[in-house]
Amino acid sequence: MIPSRFILNAAGKPVVCHNLRKWGEWVEKNDRQTAETNTFGYRISTVFLGLDHNFTGEGLPVLWETMVFPDLPSGEIQKRYSSREDALAGHEKIVEKVRKALRRKRARRD
Repeated sequence: MIPSRFILNAAGKPVVCHNLRKWGEWVEKNDRQTAETNTFGYRISTVFLGLDHNFTGEGLPVLWETMVFPDLPSGEIQKRYSSREDALAGHEKIVEKVRKALRRKRARRD
């Protein structure tokens, strides 16, 4: 199964894009960054993927992803979402999780 391709319309809502050329041009020309936070030397990035990452074929398309760079010592954090609203809320949760983990790490060193 080939994942569905999506672009964001003028209102920022995802719409299916069946035309591969149009989709490729949209991805190339548009900023897909939804949120970005830099804290304690880590970058937390949330982006619109443009491809449905729900590979089960059931439920809503999964179109946003949050990742932490570089990976935290405790392991990689990656979350995916079906809506922009969920992605923004998830981004903030991960930012706080990273900050708490790094504060604990600093407190143990002190």
